[in-house]
Amino acid sequence: MPHVDQGKRRALTRAAIVKRALKIGQTEGLEAVSLRRLASEFGVTPMALYRHVRNKQDLINAMAELVMEGLDLTVGFRASMSWTDQVRRALLNFRDQMDERPLALQLQIAYSGDNLSTFWRPIEDLLGILLSAGFKPHDAAKLIRIVSNLLGGYLLLVRPARPNAHQHGNMDRELLRKRPAPGQPEDVHHADSQLG
Repeated sequence: MPHVDQGKRRALTRAAIVKRALKIGQTEGLEAVSLRRLASEFGVTPMALYRHVRNKQDLINAMAELVMEGLDLTVGFRASMSWTDQVRRALLNFRDQMDERPLALQLQIAYSGDNLSTFWRPIEDLLGILLSAGFKPHDAAKLIRIVSNLLGGYLLLVRPARPNAHQHGNMDRELLRKRPAPGQPEDVHHADSQLG
């Protein structure tokens, strides 16, 4: 068994492991994060990490919770704003704050934990705006689902999947630029005429 520096062992906490995992993920991509890699970086055996994280999924969940902490869609709201301006500002806030958290979308998708409060806060912000505007709860929930799917899809499309992916070209963007296959509609107007 390799000698373990006692100073490193004292520095081994759940918070330190999660913080280091985020740093690796942000610089090399989420796929570079592994318990074996983290153990090596801390100078301990992989089993030493299991005192702090149950498994890789527990680590992913902790990373997601940390990266989503402090997300605030209400930044810049004024009492005089219309509900449409509040929704617009909230979505811009979401976009900007997600840009500051490069792994956030991937971690949200991979999340399977029980601490959903971090994820519900932005939804509650949007729900409050829509309910105050007079939407029925069911309609507000449907609208939030639609808008969040559109925004999430947009962010996944325009952001590289891993660090420095833009240097290798963005395959998704290239696929969108390709012409449709023969017999497929080339634009919305053509598709409309085919359906109509």
